[in-house]
Amino acid sequence: MNEIRQEKNLLRKQIKEKRKSVLREDKEIWDRMIFENLIEMTQYQNAENILCYVSLENEVDTFGIIKKAISDKKNVFVPKVIDKEKMQFYKINSIDELKTGYRNIPEPTGNEKFEADEAFCIIPGLCFDKRGKRLGYGGGYYDRYFESKNHTKTALTYLCFLEEKIITDNYDVDMDFIVTQNGVIDCQNQHTEVRYEQKIQQSE
Repeated sequence: MNEIRQEKNLLRKQIKEKRKSVLREDKEIWDRMIFENLIEMTQYQNAENILCYVSLENEVDTFGIIKKAISDKKNVFVPKVIDKEKMQFYKINSIDELKTGYRNIPEPTGNEKFEADEAFCIIPGLCFDKRGKRLGYGGGYYDRYFESKNHTKTALTYLCFLEEKIITDNYDVDMDFIVTQNGVIDCQNQHTEVRYEQKIQQSE
């Protein structure tokens, strides 16, 4: 267990350093490509409820996704840390319903808690592999929250943070899909379903 923890902490340190090398102009392009790939997913289009993290500066941007989901008349819920071990999702109807909270992460100001049985969930992480394994930030909030819930779990990441293989613990929750700037990976068969480049070519 200690060896796994040490390996995860080393990889966290490496990825955090690597994030600093991503150019802002590249990030803006990649964010737009990921946005387009995600909103074309059948799982997103059919979802009534969206659970979505609120991005920080060096994460894949979710503000555009949140605004799009609200404009699509979906029920949008974002996370709020309750205590050292618990996180809950609350509904927002506008980006304006966010304020700075735990670790300077924007959190919802409302009190309408998510309690439905189904949702399309967009989950953050430092890096992932094609099997759907996720390296989080070390707090365990998302692993605990989704441990007993059968929602569609989707990660957003740039290709440069898609690792060959990530070592995880038994309690780490796996992703169902991973969205990159190149497409949507179905983690069950590790196949990229949608190619952004192909969509661009077809539209020209």
